[in-house]
Amino acid sequence: DVLTFGRLSVAAGAIGTLEDCLRLSLTHSRSRNQFGSPLIQHELVAEKISNMIVALDAGRLLLARGAASAEKDAPEAVTQACIAKQFAARAAATAATDAVQIHGARGVMAITGVFRHYRDTKVAEVIEGSSEILSFFLANETHIM
Repeated sequence: DVLTFGRLSVAAGAIGTLEDCLRLSLTHSRSRNQFGSPLIQHELVAEKISNMIVALDAGRLLLARGAASAEKDAPEAVTQACIAKQFAARAAATAATDAVQIHGARGVMAITGVFRHYRDTKVAEVIEGSSEILSFFLANETHIM
């Protein structure tokens, strides 16, 4: 249905945002030195980046699963689209927040691109069913196990 494809589209956009936050964070953390070493060598920065890598991989897999279900018009397509959308939107919001942290004061400046992602990820959490509504749906209407 249209809402299922809309949710998958939002998930795809959020995954693209997450990927760009990762790219921008890697570039910045490899080139910016702090306390005598590149930022990426600081444990907290490396953890944030590794979390983005894991979330990106998981989001891509959830999106692929949801898209395959929708393409087959499978009964679980609505649920899979909700899972993909909710995960990707939240993961993108977290990645954008972490990217702002990694970029420091530059993270809130338009020249980095990170701030735009930070602002736009809230939209992904709200459209095509807010994360809270999808949580309610998944908890009450889904029979996965």
